[in-house]
Amino acid sequence: MGAGAAMPEPSGGGGQKGFLKRGKAGGRRMSAPDLMLTPLIDFLIVLVIFLIQSFSADPTISLPGDVRLPHSISEKGLKAAVAVAVSESVITVEGHAVAAVSDVAAMKDFIIPGLVAALQKTRERADAWAAAGIEGTEFKGDVIITSDKEIPFDILMKIMASCGEVGYGNLSLAVLQTI
Repeated sequence: MGAGAAMPEPSGGGGQKGFLKRGKAGGRRMSAPDLMLTPLIDFLIVLVIFLIQSFSADPTISLPGDVRLPHSISEKGLKAAVAVAVSESVITVEGHAVAAVSDVAAMKDFIIPGLVAALQKTRERADAWAAAGIEGTEFKGDVIITSDKEIPFDILMKIMASCGEVGYGNLSLAVLQTI
């Protein structure tokens, strides 16, 4: 280049205003896309509403398919407790089978060893959580017995005696509320 040739000034210099360095973007500077907050906030609101609905305050009990509860006019609601379910064939604690109803019917003793062992594990777990400082996990001795309406009372007596053996003295029987 000769002495008289004019050279363009770089974009940071004091020459022409608005001088853009041409590149692959066709003369425009590339910028980061704007973050759209409205859809993000809408999504978070829907998520919070879903979580609030999912964690309702009323506990629920899942029943085995073959359990038909008796009817009652009781107005008390459910409280959080250990669930012992009795169907026509099996006794479960929190959904895990612990004894066969036919074996319990044939027993002379009032204490069901499998039920006592399962309830003891549940109590030890609650005691461990309470010792770790988790609120609301202290052992209260609450148990809800859901039983088919055709189960003989002597089997229910053995279940209640086994619950009492481990310290579960606050017994409730689940029923269908009739209005």
